[in-house]
Amino acid sequence: MLNGNSQVGPIFIVGLSRSGTKLLRDILNGHPDIRIPSRESYFMPHTLTHIGNRDTRPDRESRAKFSRYLQGSVFYRNMNEQASPLSPAKLDDLVNSGETWPEIIESVFRHYTGTGGTSIIWGDKTPKYLKHMLLLSHNFPGARFLHIYRDPRDRVLSANKAWGANIYISAQQWQDSMQEGFRQAETIGSACKSVRYESLVSQPAEVIASVCDFLELSFDPQMLQLDSPVERRGDMSHATRQRTEIIASNQQKYLKEMTPGQLARVEQIVFPWAAQLGYVPHNPTLRHRGLSILEKLFFTIPHTYGSLRVLTKRWGIRRGVRYALARWRL
Repeated sequence: MLNGNSQVGPIFIVGLSRSGTKLLRDILNGHPDIRIPSRESYFMPHTLTHIGNRDTRPDRESRAKFSRYLQGSVFYRNMNEQASPLSPAKLDDLVNSGETWPEIIESVFRHYTGTGGTSIIWGDKTPKYLKHMLLLSHNFPGARFLHIYRDPRDRVLSANKAWGANIYISAQQWQDSMQEGFRQAETIGSACKSVRYESLVSQPAEVIASVCDFLELSFDPQMLQLDSPVERRGDMSHATRQRTEIIASNQQKYLKEMTPGQLARVEQIVFPWAAQLGYVPHNPTLRHRGLSILEKLFFTIPHTYGSLRVLTKRWGIRRGVRYALARWRL
């Protein structure tokens, strides 16, 4: 149980994409008392803001609206391919059975994770919920948040390889999102735990044991034995795409893969904030300088195009665009 009450979960894994959220999810799914879907949900902030939340009682019209909205979501389509399909009729049954909006949302997750009762803690891994922790905390009072963060220099490289993301736009996003995420984490207090990616891959047993303590669960070393490689995008020759063990050396790749000019500009964007999280600048004399309006305009075009090209190549034009919109709306 969480927070000592009868509500079980949920666990929200948040952060920025390419920061270890998948790795943390797969490790936690190795615990017998946790189940987190293999796909990101995206739909919760819109639902809780525009359809219904714990302060409003579901009525016939809002239930029908949610059912239609979820059926058109990327999460619904992806999960129907990965888990037990949820037909529109079955979805309507779940939506109509819940007495509150948190219960309705939970019923959808429990269907896809095969956890009909309440003995198993359900969860969600949608990195961009980092900006929505206060909203989720209000609607799920028993929730716990795991915020995983990574060295911004390695993170922007990984996003570039996986999504075609522009490294400078990604650096500015890291800066802005981390500041907002830690602001919300401070408000949430003890319900949020920060996890440093580099510590996780270097000392996985110690870090996951502390995570289990935070979740008031026992630590099982078998959680560290992954069933399959975590990463499926980017450099497919890298060890993280070939092996199931946690790769301790998967850090500081920017020292070899960034040019001096790229590294200097990225560090100008993310420091000194990154230093507050323990990261050491390669160029300590540089002063902070975020992206200017002109730079944002100039870099946003290749950033958007690169991400959209990767998504449409993987999912097709219609589905890729839908997936991109779901991500950008958060």
